[in-house]
Amino acid sequence: MKVERVSPDKFKITFTNEDLKDFDIDFDKLRYNSKDIGDIFWHLINQAQIDEDFFEDESQIIVEALATKGDGL
Repeated sequence: MKVERVSPDKFKITFTNEDLKDFDIDFDKLRYNSKDIGDIFWHLINQAQIDEDFFEDESQIIVEALATKGDGL
């Protein structure tokens, strides 16, 4: 998993296929509002806060999931 800041209020997280297996998620599972996906989402927000000094500060957060070329998401 790679976390990178794109702009002051935006970051990008890239998963390899191995990361997706570790989290037991796929592109289709991300389309549904499940507790498991919510838990993974908040784990990622916390990781971004640590890695990229990102703080959501009760702001609206938008998530966009896209398949990458080759492997990952």
